[in-house]
Amino acid sequence: MPPDIDFRYVALLLASLAALLYTGYRFFHRWHESRLFEDTPQSRVRSAAQGYVKLTGIARALPGTPMRAPLSDRACVWWSFSVEERVSTFGRSRWQRTDGGTSDTPFLLADADSQCLINPLEAEIEPSENNVWVCGAEQYRPAGREPSGALSAALSSYGVAGERRLQESLILENAPVSAIGVLRTDDGGASNAVGDEAAVLLSEWKHDQQALLARFDTDHDGRLNASEWEAVRAAAVEQVEHNRLHQGPVERLRILGKPADGRPYVIAALSAEALAQREARRAYAALALVVICLAVSCYALSQLHIS
Repeated sequence: MPPDIDFRYVALLLASLAALLYTGYRFFHRWHESRLFEDTPQSRVRSAAQGYVKLTGIARALPGTPMRAPLSDRACVWWSFSVEERVSTFGRSRWQRTDGGTSDTPFLLADADSQCLINPLEAEIEPSENNVWVCGAEQYRPAGREPSGALSAALSSYGVAGERRLQESLILENAPVSAIGVLRTDDGGASNAVGDEAAVLLSEWKHDQQALLARFDTDHDGRLNASEWEAVRAAAVEQVEHNRLHQGPVERLRILGKPADGRPYVIAALSAEALAQREARRAYAALALVVICLAVSCYALSQLHIS
């Protein structure tokens, strides 16, 4: 390489080209998703054909399995939370995650005349709310909402005093929800439907940790290791299969889940129209970044040519 080339512009060119490839991929991915949301017709649960569908309705918890948010103690059908601690590394302050979790319990999407089961595993989720609390119970967002007793206890237990941050995302019970994914009907014979039904049963078992430990904690260490969890899952499948053999005809269960072919699986506390508009905005934002990266690449290349 000639010695008069400015390596700063070489680095800038390489970085901008890498960013161009990434933003180009994000643009085409988001644009493809937005077209799918626009072009996939909205269906009613009762009349929807099996396959890739778009549904809209109201989020409801499964009967007998009420769910409460772990921090705010609010009624919800899905939650995710994290606890972060402020740490300093080489003189720079940053947030480091120390705790957190995401619910995997299925919930119902109900429209005017029917309902289906929504499996949140591996879904891209747009929640009803994203809340953040910092610096103790007296300073929190959104302003105007008093922290619940559960939240105050959580803040106290995590020792929040300007050094920790709690974040919680929720899909509230009875919130309007739109979802796009693969709808299939459990007719009692499909093995993948057995797995979905077993997931529902497993989520019910998780509500009684003591019973789970008493039944499956073979080494008596007070927790379930990986092999013991496999035994739990196998027992859930066996229980579902046993129930199917001994029960009479039941109403077929419709289940929405992740497509096997890589198409988007999205659950959003938005209307179908708002969901499509959100993806279109994200696609246009990615396109703007593509243009910026292309301009930077051209600038760096011109400077190298001048040198």
